[in-house]
Amino acid sequence: MSTFSGEAQGGWLSDRRGRRFVIILGSIITILAFVSLIFASVLYSLIFLIISSVILGITSLSRPARRSATADSVPSTKLGSAFSIIMVSTMLSGSVAPTAGGWLIDHYGYAFLFLLLSIIEGVSILIIIRYKEEHPSKASKIEWQGIKHFINNLFVDFNNKRLLLIMTGLDAFSWGVGWGLLYGFISKEFGFQPTQIGIMASVMSLSWVIIQVPLGRLIDLFGPQLVMLFAQLVGIPLIIIWMTQSSIYAFVLSMIFTAFTGAAWQPAIDTYVSNHVSAEERAETFGKLSAFRDLCGFPAPLIGGALYQIWGFKAPLTINLLGVVLIVLIILLTMNHSAIRMTNA
Repeated sequence: MSTFSGEAQGGWLSDRRGRRFVIILGSIITILAFVSLIFASVLYSLIFLIISSVILGITSLSRPARRSATADSVPSTKLGSAFSIIMVSTMLSGSVAPTAGGWLIDHYGYAFLFLLLSIIEGVSILIIIRYKEEHPSKASKIEWQGIKHFINNLFVDFNNKRLLLIMTGLDAFSWGVGWGLLYGFISKEFGFQPTQIGIMASVMSLSWVIIQVPLGRLIDLFGPQLVMLFAQLVGIPLIIIWMTQSSIYAFVLSMIFTAFTGAAWQPAIDTYVSNHVSAEERAETFGKLSAFRDLCGFPAPLIGGALYQIWGFKAPLTINLLGVVLIVLIILLTMNHSAIRMTNA
């Protein structure tokens, strides 16, 4: 819930106080979370651990600002490539960080790791201050009436943007019900071992990194809607494979297509929003979409697990499949139609 609140309000704040301000604020809050984790590890305190979890959720307020800053930095013809490059850099660092973090914990302990992370976050603040120019905001003063209006109309004022909101929610919920629990399903159903699951995850991550930048270029060449469509279309045979196959080789190969759906969908959505929303409202829109996605995705694993317990692993995957089909239909029926365009007229 703190993540939901952070993303929703962070985008609104970014459009009024600027991208750099919110990014730096997010980093400062991240350092506070690491300090709380240091106390939790030294004092063995559950209270500090809970506090740090809440604070880490609040740090999500900087996500819409970072995505908007990416969009502000490049022309509209290169948005897909820009979002893809950012995603690749995040994935590359994410592939190394867990191993490095585990080694540091084994040799120096949790407190040292969180202290080091605080220093790294502090360095990132200095880099932002030095190199990131502030995006002009439409208001320098935050008034209570504006905050009240934002909270009251969090998802109400989407107007002609609501189909994109629906697709975002469907994507989060349907893939969360099925794909989100897939590793657990197949481990229990087919007896796959942790090493085999690890191979699947590695194949997906490697494939994702390889295809991410070319997919970004395709978004620039053919437009985000077409790439959004293909991202979901690939999901249909992919889920059918999961429902009908039991071989580890089939599941390992399927991870290549899983990587395609993930690598194509989010940069295409970000590019679409950037192209159709003014810079003054971009971060707020990003924040609302992310918050709504979190809200829809929150109950998905619980529902997926319940469906699995009652009807077996094909039940949640069927929900996943139906959600994908609905998203495909929405894109097909509204492609280049005014109902899905996000103009601010």
